Amino acid sequence: MTDTPPVRAPYLLAPSCDPGNDATAEIWRSLAVAVDSAMLGDRRETEPERPVARSLLVTSVRRAVPAVACRVAVAVAELGWSTCLVDGAARLTDDESSDEGLAGWFAEECPANIRFTETDIARLTLVRGGDRWQEIAGTLRIDRVRALTDHLSDRCRWIVWAGPPLVSAAGMAVAGGVDAVLLAVTPGRVTREDVRRARAAVASVHGNLLGTVLSGD
Repeated sequence: MTDTPPVRAPYLLAPSCDPGNDATAEIWRSLAVAVDSAMLGDRRETEPERPVARSLLVTSVRRAVPAVACRVAVAVAELGWSTCLVDGAARLTDDESSDEGLAGWFAEECPANIRFTETDIARLTLVRGGDRWQEIAGTLRIDRVRALTDHLSDRCRWIVWAGPPLVSAAGMAVAGGVDAVLLAVTPGRVTREDVRRARAAVASVHGNLLGTVLSGD
């Protein structure tokens, strides 16, 4: 695995990752606590000694919402959990350096090391999608998404995916491969019918729509 020095994280998202004030930050932390409790479920009693990695897709119906995913990831990290933020929408960085990212890892015939970027947010690690993300996004498989969670669980207790949107093939693959989906809803842009269809879409891949969160992004 290749690591890079700590950087301002996650680059272009740094301003939008900041909730802006203590009251808003507390709202995000409360959301993180609720999500953490809901996803832990009965495993607290059945496997009390075993750390359980949890995976969450944060997205919307038609577009990725990386800023929302970032805020969720930051809030989870602030709870004390080691957290990986997976760039599954578009490049979250303004770094022009070329890297394979996740493309090589997802292509079984060309396994590659995953590039981890430590951030200046304690316990938050960025997992880059890489330059070839758009090439392989449409060929993602549910089993490979699950395998990535298993792979990352050696490093992170939480894996938060930033996108892709549910309307995409990649979004459906990730929705079926993670433990739960958190749907960001922007008032005026998403209708109840959109949410109903999103719920049906997630159910069609045997996913778990955990809930919705209002977003202005």
